[in-house]
Amino acid sequence: MNLFDIEGLLVADSQGEILYRRVFSKEEEIAAKIAEKAAGDRESISMFYDRIVMCKRLDEVLLIIYSPMDVNEPFVGQVFDEFTAAFIGIVKTPTRERVWKKYDQIVLLVAEFLYEGIVMSGKSDEMLDKLPKRNFEGVDGMKVPRGFASFLHKATKSLSIGSNK
Repeated sequence: MNLFDIEGLLVADSQGEILYRRVFSKEEEIAAKIAEKAAGDRESISMFYDRIVMCKRLDEVLLIIYSPMDVNEPFVGQVFDEFTAAFIGIVKTPTRERVWKKYDQIVLLVAEFLYEGIVMSGKSDEMLDKLPKRNFEGVDGMKVPRGFASFLHKATKSLSIGSNK
């Protein structure tokens, strides 16, 4: 019996390029081979290098998790579904750009989900609740009070009128 529930968790693009990797076994070089195989394979669960490999295809992104052969497969499948729901809750639209934009939150989500290959949280809402909230993402996400926005608009308008003289 192996202590690990999970040997590795990968976030890859549809070509198999790894965007994020968290490996808990000594065989780290296998991660790239697993990502490449999962990108070319259409199955959601398979066996590769004596490991159970589970893959979720989300638009341009693949979530890949691999475990030892003697792991409780239904348990890993269920917590992987929950992790996938939490992942989608963070990135909203699973594209390569969104993964890079939300990379810090993905790292924190994986840390909440797994500790040294052992599943720590099996519910997506619990994982999301424990993540720190971002105040905003750039100027687009900033909440500006209505009165201040009106004042700023009037000030900009009056300054632009004054500069044309």
